[in-house]
Amino acid sequence: MNVKVGDTILIITNGKETLGAVTKVTPAGSFKVDCFGDALFTKNGDLKGGGVWCTTKAFLADEEDIARVKNQKIIHGVVTMCHNLKDHELSYAQAVAIYKILRPNKEEE
Repeated sequence: MNVKVGDTILIITNGKETLGAVTKVTPAGSFKVDCFGDALFTKNGDLKGGGVWCTTKAFLADEEDIARVKNQKIIHGVVTMCHNLKDHELSYAQAVAIYKILRPNKEEE
């Protein structure tokens, strides 16, 4: 993989996808990504020192990857907000609107 500083990188760890930007490239082609601390990736995207059981892999992200990860982040954020929502913070109309989104083919109870 031929990366340069500023390139968007897709990092997959245990099935979780994260986007980051390349912050440093060594003469040998290894690189660092802003969302992964001081970790160094080899030029083929493997995490240096990760060992046999390491599941972290870096890829040069394309537009489809970027859109998918951003969409997943929004969905996860909404689910988290709903999970943390207190019932006194929600009006009946808001509850009905959310219910219709979550259960589109069911009548209100």
